[in-house]
Amino acid sequence: MIGRRIKALREAKGWSQDDLARRAKLTKPYVSMLETGERKQPSLPALRRLAKVLDEAGVFVVPEKRERYVCCHVALLIPSSQAELVLYEFLRLRDLWGRTQIELKGSSLDEAQIAAVVELLLKFDVIVRVVAIDMAEHTEAAVTQFKEAQAAAVTKNLTLEHKPGLVKQMEELRD
Repeated sequence: MIGRRIKALREAKGWSQDDLARRAKLTKPYVSMLETGERKQPSLPALRRLAKVLDEAGVFVVPEKRERYVCCHVALLIPSSQAELVLYEFLRLRDLWGRTQIELKGSSLDEAQIAAVVELLLKFDVIVRVVAIDMAEHTEAAVTQFKEAQAAAVTKNLTLEHKPGLVKQMEELRD
C-alpha cells in the first residue's frame, strides 16, 4: 500500500501530516486519506509532488513535460565477509562530502561522487546491477502494467514456507 510508504518516508523526515501537505501543496485530509488507505492511489499530479518533496525517486512517474527523466535502481550484493569494510569505506567517502545520513539518494550525488562510489566498489568482490529507464519514453498505462507485472512476479512463488510477515507485506504491496 502506497500510503504506508508515504507515512514511513514522512516520519523518517520527522514531518507531521501538516508539514508534508504544505510542502507538497496538498491538504492534510488528502495526506491522511492516503496514509490510512482510505484513498488507495494519489492523483498523478499529487504523486509527482509527493515524490519530489519526499525525495523518493523509486516511484517511476512519467514526467509531465515528456522531457528526459532517467530513473535508476541499483542492486548491490556484498559478501558478508566484506560488508563491514565496504560500509566503513563508504562512510569515509560520505564524510568527505559533508553528508551525515547513511542512505544517500543517487540524485543528490554529483558525477565525481558517483565515480568515487564506483571506484570504491571496484576494490571489492561485489556484484552491482544498475537498471536505468527513461520515463519520458513510456506512457502511464505502460508503467502501471509493468508495475503490476512486477508485483505479480514477486508474489507468485510465495508459499506458507515463507515468513508470514513477509508474505503479508508482499501481498499488501502488490495490492
